[in-house]
Amino acid sequence: MVRSQTLIRAAALSGFSELADSFGLAPEVLLGEAGIDPGWLADPDYRIPVRSVCQLLERSALLAAAPDFGLRLSEHTNLQRLGWLGFLTHGKATVGEAFLATTRYQHLHNEASNIWLDNTAGGALIRVEFFTAAQMSMRQMTEMTIGVILLNFRDQIDPRWAPRLVCFRHVVPGLTERYQQLLGARVQFGADYDGILFDAADFARPNVLARKSDGEFVRQMQEAGTLPNEQNIVDLTQQLICTLLPNETCTSSVVADALSISRRTLHRQLLQHKVNFSSLLEGVRRELATRHIAQANRPLGEVASLLGFRSQSDFSNWFRHHFSVSPSAWRKQARASASIA
Repeated sequence: MVRSQTLIRAAALSGFSELADSFGLAPEVLLGEAGIDPGWLADPDYRIPVRSVCQLLERSALLAAAPDFGLRLSEHTNLQRLGWLGFLTHGKATVGEAFLATTRYQHLHNEASNIWLDNTAGGALIRVEFFTAAQMSMRQMTEMTIGVILLNFRDQIDPRWAPRLVCFRHVVPGLTERYQQLLGARVQFGADYDGILFDAADFARPNVLARKSDGEFVRQMQEAGTLPNEQNIVDLTQQLICTLLPNETCTSSVVADALSISRRTLHRQLLQHKVNFSSLLEGVRRELATRHIAQANRPLGEVASLLGFRSQSDFSNWFRHHFSVSPSAWRKQARASASIA
């Protein structure tokens, strides 16, 4: 479900002013231009529109001539700054349990993020998507989020731990080595998804940050029914749609089977959130279409396949219906807008 306005905790911008200063930028001016009151950052739990944060990060990266600005900012965010999300992971004995807690309660930190485990990629793949009402670049937000996930895994496992691969949809010409140094891992640009691929065995590792007292407190809250609400059926359905689209198997029946519920139950639960399966499917396709097309090096036929269309012409007709222009025309417009920004 794409909310009219999604929010993120101000803690996400911890260290922004220092990082901007290091590039000779004026952080308060940039914050103001993005519609963010600098005073909001004093309260890590204050909620800021995701659109404003994305605008801030994209603008800062451009002015600093630092395409890895969001990734650098991730170094300032740790589990202690994730509020409830960080607290809940401290109560988990293994890395896998901690990550699953993150997926269930991620909306407490960022309402636009959708992070989940996809076991279909020849290993354990953590996928990252964002669903917002605003059609805008999420590149810096994506890099920041993946950086935070990776660093938190190192905190829980070992500072020397590295995943098998870090994947980004976007392309950063000539900077692969720089990104690999920052991430401490192999990096693939121009991938089909944004995410982190690692060995499934890492999920069974003990969480070195686990505190028994936190785990007991969380259990008491769970028994008392005072824990925050978990991720809902809409988020879970969106995750499965993203996973199933390229396989042309994305139907409500397949999604319901994956959730171990009946198709009728799926529709009933979605209706409780005032959405239906078809609207979610179209919403996810629109979000992913604009991100894939924004990558100038990705053939449109490949985009069509990733979105579950049988042919490029089917995709082009669908795209024109929803965006009133052809995919190639939209790509040209996006490229022109990026060069002006």
